[in-house]
Amino acid sequence: GCDVDLLKRMVRNLVGGYKLNKLVLQVDNTMRYRSHPELGGSLEAADMKDLVAYCNRCGVEVIPLIQSFGHNHYFVFGGGKLHRELAEDDTTYSVCPNQPGSVQIFRDIYAEIIEACTPKSLHIGCDEVGPIGVCERCKNTPKAELFAKHVNALRDVLHDYGVTTMIWGDYLLDPDRFPGSSYCHGKDTWEALKLLKKDIVVCDWHYKTGVGPQHEYPTTKALHEAGFTTIGTPAVYSRLNNATYADYVRRIGLSALLGSVWTSVHHWQGIKGVPAYFGGMVYAAEYAWTTRHPSYTKPSPYDAVTLALDRVRPYAPRGADGFFVSLRDSVNAALETGEDFPFGRHRLHGVRFRLLDPLDTGGAWCIGVGEPPSRPAAVTNIPVGEKAVSLAFLHTLRLPDGASAPKPWTRLGAYEIVYADNSVERLDIVSALNVAPFRQARSAPLYGARPVPTGAQGTWYLAEWINPHPDRVIHHLNMLSHPGTHVDLFLGAVTGIGKRANPAARHADAVPGTAPLWVEGFARLISATHQDGYFTYRGISVPSGYEYATDGTESVAWQSEALPADIETEAVTFVLACGLGSGAGDAPHHLRLNGRDLLTIGTPAATDAEWKGPRAHALFDFVTKDRWDSFGVLYLTVPADLLTPGQPVTFEMRGSESKVKSWFMVHELRDTISTNLLHHGRGLMGPSTLDKTP
Repeated sequence: GCDVDLLKRMVRNLVGGYKLNKLVLQVDNTMRYRSHPELGGSLEAADMKDLVAYCNRCGVEVIPLIQSFGHNHYFVFGGGKLHRELAEDDTTYSVCPNQPGSVQIFRDIYAEIIEACTPKSLHIGCDEVGPIGVCERCKNTPKAELFAKHVNALRDVLHDYGVTTMIWGDYLLDPDRFPGSSYCHGKDTWEALKLLKKDIVVCDWHYKTGVGPQHEYPTTKALHEAGFTTIGTPAVYSRLNNATYADYVRRIGLSALLGSVWTSVHHWQGIKGVPAYFGGMVYAAEYAWTTRHPSYTKPSPYDAVTLALDRVRPYAPRGADGFFVSLRDSVNAALETGEDFPFGRHRLHGVRFRLLDPLDTGGAWCIGVGEPPSRPAAVTNIPVGEKAVSLAFLHTLRLPDGASAPKPWTRLGAYEIVYADNSVERLDIVSALNVAPFRQARSAPLYGARPVPTGAQGTWYLAEWINPHPDRVIHHLNMLSHPGTHVDLFLGAVTGIGKRANPAARHADAVPGTAPLWVEGFARLISATHQDGYFTYRGISVPSGYEYATDGTESVAWQSEALPADIETEAVTFVLACGLGSGAGDAPHHLRLNGRDLLTIGTPAATDAEWKGPRAHALFDFVTKDRWDSFGVLYLTVPADLLTPGQPVTFEMRGSESKVKSWFMVHELRDTISTNLLHHGRGLMGPSTLDKTP
């Protein structure tokens, strides 16, 4: 099977997003074949066409892989040994090269996969073929001839379609000729090198570091010198393998690497045990494309697994409207917190949450379920009464004293989502998928949730449930624990997402050219009536604050970062850190772009402020707000026809003539996070955890 949505996220945000420009996708019997319906594929040819078109839009060329010699469990022995007549005998999963039907079945399959994918190249596998030459038809033929005969026959089929053949290279490598090299399986078949047609591309795979102190891969050089286009193939999960193979290929003048990832994408369990595989894709891109890359002899300057999972996870909406689900009447617990715990309203990973304050609720502020009698097994009838496209849960788990974390993929509990018509959906709470222990050495990189470290030295996890019935009213929620798991589950907040609104540049279905282009809206100051003089109501100086009062004579002007040389979107969204304030009522602020009137912005009074003008649109997303002052991020969307590619734009904000006491401040985005993530005097996270703030 194949989770196409998951695969598209991988292609858009991880493969294409890190400049990996080809995807070798092992199809085998995943696609349904008209000529061989007995193979039982689940993906229609039309779905495959759509997937390939999506990959192409993301700058990624798809190369299908059909195991065509060895590794043929899926039809030689699969499904009750569907085609056992093609095997050499009952002990092997390899096809017999002297059985005429062995080529014909692939001729049938290739025709359909070429029709669906229109590939330039097709990978036919041919690794780990064995045993070979054991049946009555083959035992008297040299093994090298058997290997070359079958591969050349398949190459001829593809050549008639104008498609290049790719194979793995292990059966072309004599271990005696390459001492120290890994995965040389060609002791009896390496002389097939002399018989294979030279337009076949050979992928030389080595999942261990190279030979000697210089980490050389002499087999790759030898295959290249034998006349074949050769591609070095490291295992992406090994940073050392990626780095040394990339350096070696570059030294000997070859032009490509193929990072090998052997795991499935049929659902989240394809990632469950091997997050390092996906982190390795980041390393594969880093070392293949960058000559001045981080030294592999030192710790990596970034966490590749976190980067990869952040891109592969379903993205929570940013700038979306919605509603808080009230937990006030259902709270029964107070998970321990430090003095700086973020009670109140906060935006975490793009979702606004409200964490109840125990001072307002009599001490309890979250919902806990677990093992009776210490905890209830369930808390039911948490009221919702709204429609939503998704629900975002902020939850965590706590272990009994001295207990170890539950095994990965253990179902610990569930949320039941009950609609007004009494139908029910559920989100399972699963260890290592969407929840992990509150106290642990470091935040767990989960596929199904995002970690939210807090000032209490613990971690909450944001898990989003996508509503399959957004047109139905959700009546209430139930939170259940699974008996026998011996852990306590805590729910801190729930938010209903009303729509996925602008800005949506990281939407899972976005393709290049369709989402807004984001640009940092503040790069340098031009002029300001007041500078470096503003202090927040907590007395904290904002070192990069440039502001004015709205009496019509004061203003602030600044430049954005330079725009890209090519703008392929219809609009550009400038991201600006701002402060807006009013001591005596609403007052307008007039914004100009390159000397042209663009938009009038008021003083916000609502939770989120939105202004629309004839030539621009602005969304002010609060970070924090007290009685007078509002701090946050302004997303200013401007039509591309007002902009000059490659150049910065000049903004000017000027007050009205109303004499109303009001002000506007623009400053560096970093200072918004480090000094203004405040709520009634409580900080969300201190400057020392700046890299972990939402």
